[in-house]
Amino acid sequence: MENDIILSIKSTLDGKGSLLSKLLNSLALVKQNLGEGSWVGLYVYDEKDNVLNLGPFQGSPACVQIKPGKGVVGTCYAAKKPMYIDDV
Repeated sequence: MENDIILSIKSTLDGKGSLLSKLLNSLALVKQNLGEGSWVGLYVYDEKDNVLNLGPFQGSPACVQIKPGKGVVGTCYAAKKPMYIDDV
């Protein structure tokens, strides 16, 4: 199943459309495979203000800004490695 998701995302990213539409469809594929109640999204680092700003996402409303080192997302960013959390 994991390989199917990766292949689907690669196909989406290699396909036609804008970068934004490719990112949004890739997020939708991940969310669809994680199931109901999951949250998938991107935060974009703003070097000037030293914050992560909410970008495209699928799921319930989320924090608009996160400081590096704070919470799951900020800690993941500061550590520069993925974290897998069963329930946040």
